[in-house]
Amino acid sequence: MVAMFIFAAVVTATPTATATATPTPTPRPTVASMTAPMPGANSETYGRKIPFQLREQNGEVIETEPTPEPPPNSLAAVAARIKLNRQGNAPIRYVDLHPSKPPAWLDPNWKPGPDAPEYVSKVHMQAEGDDGVLVYFALAAADTHITRGQGHLVLTISQGWRDLYRLERDVVPAEFEELNIGVGAFEHRTMAFSTGRISFTQFRDWPYREVTTAKVSFTRPDGKNFTGSDSMLLEPRPRAQ
Repeated sequence: MVAMFIFAAVVTATPTATATATPTPTPRPTVASMTAPMPGANSETYGRKIPFQLREQNGEVIETEPTPEPPPNSLAAVAARIKLNRQGNAPIRYVDLHPSKPPAWLDPNWKPGPDAPEYVSKVHMQAEGDDGVLVYFALAAADTHITRGQGHLVLTISQGWRDLYRLERDVVPAEFEELNIGVGAFEHRTMAFSTGRISFTQFRDWPYREVTTAKVSFTRPDGKNFTGSDSMLLEPRPRAQ
């Protein structure tokens, strides 16, 4: 009787072994799983690329790729060009002074004399009627006297980021002439190059009523370049339909 009681106590006190669950490691995300389309989402939302161009980790470093350039005619590309133009940082093509084949107007043997132009003294733009403008510019020598010049001219007329007109040509000293400029007490004679009347029909697009800028870039035969500009409020008539 005592033996049976002891055996029953031993059986009761012996703990029952329980199964221990082994933790399952979380699988590491892969590029394929990260780029897989979400349910109900267009699989081409990101062009099957990971947003921000993230890639798998290599040790402690996250490898990245540069964001692709937007297509030239996309809204993003156009907006970027507009922003650069407004900031004055847009690349504008003028004369390349170091091309693979030098332009014909560059003369390595040309030597500047005492009357050679050293800077643009003045640029002036004025309205010619309500559908045209006139631009002239004067050059000055090192001692500040007004002079004639031989070289290459690039004239651009623009409104903000819109380039409306461009003239590019060679210029010879004989094309500089005596002109009366100024109004009233400020009228005086000077020597300048005049473009003549430029009709708005020669513009790439009809101008708006806003501030318009004429910029002159003049390059001597030896490659020395100087610039000048003038701005005015243009008030064109409505464009004929």
